Amino acid sequence: MLQLLWLIPFLPLAGFAVNGVLGARFLPRRAVALIGCAVVLASFVISVGAIAELHGIARSP
Repeated sequence: MLQLLWLIPFLPLAGFAVNGVLGARFLPRRAVALIGCAVVLASFVISVGAIAELHGIARSP
């Protein structure tokens, strides 16, 4: 999970870019909301996994 730390700031930025470029013109309002929530949730899940790995709670692969 620590290899994915770079995704924590990148995912919300990518979601912002996708919503900013495609959002109002090409995507329905529901899709924009889904993208926005999904990237923040994915970033949160990666953060929790990294913290768990640092604290030794996560299983070793």
